[in-house]
Amino acid sequence: MAIVQQIKVPLLSVNDTSLTVVEVLFPYGAMVKKGDIIMVFETSKTTHDVEAEVEGYVEYLCKSDCDYAVNFVVANIYSLATEVPEQVNTGLKSGKIIAAITAQNIPAKIVWQGETLFSNAALELMENKGIDRKVFAGKDLISLEDVNVFLGIENIPFPENVATLTANNSLPKITIDTEKVTLVKLSSNKKTEIAYLSAVQSFGL
Repeated sequence: MAIVQQIKVPLLSVNDTSLTVVEVLFPYGAMVKKGDIIMVFETSKTTHDVEAEVEGYVEYLCKSDCDYAVNFVVANIYSLATEVPEQVNTGLKSGKIIAAITAQNIPAKIVWQGETLFSNAALELMENKGIDRKVFAGKDLISLEDVNVFLGIENIPFPENVATLTANNSLPKITIDTEKVTLVKLSSNKKTEIAYLSAVQSFGL
């Protein structure tokens, strides 16, 4: 089979680990031309059109109104109509999140394409240990904990002035000044984003 273009869910934002297919614009197996919009994704903030980069025949591996994780293959374009596999009914229901998986059924690694940012504590430890920033390429934000994991340091104890366990191994009660507490209502977009992230985390991404 000659696949001339493979279409995966793009990483458009670090906050969007899955996107919703809101529209497929051609019938399964239909001929498409270079520049045709063949499907539309929806992110937490906008929509994203996917164009055919070549002329061929489209195979959809997705369904409208379903969510797909970054790197999941949602469509293929074949050079010949006879190469398009027979359509299979996925039986997916709207809103279901499909994780990006490899042939071995292992979650695919999401690679960040933007600039890698570092916390001040992480940079200080990296400088002390002589660690090159390039070892963290493909990650969006590196914290002190990330550097410790790289160094193989685990189970780092809390400083004594942060928290002290009581005799029954429970953390002491913390007094909260209610006059200094500010309650903020979450927007519907933020609630949706949290729900998506929680669902994706269940796949171990």
